[in-house]
Amino acid sequence: MILGMNLQTFTLVHVLLSLVGIGSGFIVVFGLLGGKRMNGWTVLFLVTTVLTSATGFLFPVDHLLPSHIVAILSLVALVIAIVARYTFYMAGAWRTTYVVGAVVALYFNCFVGSCRVSRRCRRSRRWLRRRKNRPSWLPSWWFWRSSWR
Repeated sequence: MILGMNLQTFTLVHVLLSLVGIGSGFIVVFGLLGGKRMNGWTVLFLVTTVLTSATGFLFPVDHLLPSHIVAILSLVALVIAIVARYTFYMAGAWRTTYVVGAVVALYFNCFVGSCRVSRRCRRSRRWLRRRKNRPSWLPSWWFWRSSWR
C-alpha cells in the first residue's frame, strides 16, 4: 500500500499525473514560443510535474535508480523555475531562467516516463521469453535480441 492505494492504482495515478504534466508542458512551451504567459496552464504544468517527480520516489525499490537521479534533477529545475516565476516575477534575467527551467523540467518529465516504461517493457519481454508457448503474433526475433535481455 502506497498512500492508501495498491501498487497498480498508485502507478496509474503516477502515470496520469505524468501525462497531464507532459501535455500541459507542451502547451506552456508553445505559449512561451508565442510570447504568451498562459498562467493556468503553467500552474497545472508545474504542480503535476512536481507531483510526478515526487511520487516516483514512493515506488518500492531497494536501490537508487537512474529514474530517481533524473527526478532529482527535474525537481531542482522545477524549484528554479518556480522561484523565477513566482518570487522574482520573471523580471530581467529571471525570464530566461524560468524558460530554461521549465523546458528542462519538461524534458526530464518526459525522460523519467520513458525510463519507467522501458524498464517495464524489458521485464515483460523477459517474462514472455520464459513462457513455453509464446503468442503466435510476436515475431521470433523479439525474444532473442541481445539488447533487450
